[in-house]
Amino acid sequence: MSPEEIEKDLDLITYNGARCMHIQDKYGLEVGKDANFIVLDGDSPFDVIRNRAPVLASIRKGEYLFKRKPVEYEVELDLGKNYG
Repeated sequence: MSPEEIEKDLDLITYNGARCMHIQDKYGLEVGKDANFIVLDGDSPFDVIRNRAPVLASIRKGEYLFKRKPVEYEVELDLGKNYG
């Protein structure tokens, strides 16, 4: 699948899913509608599918159900050193 096809497919399960069920007047990211969505860790729809991006946050009716903490590392990397 091309990146364009993947973006269209994601619309099928999001925006167009609400349209098919005739509930687009209640759901969406517009003023007065329930804000139900997830935030995925990716740069593009293609990247999200290709890498099976993790969910960073889930929001229902404008409230967080959960929010993933930023990744923390125990060992600091000194990238300023010149090795070699």
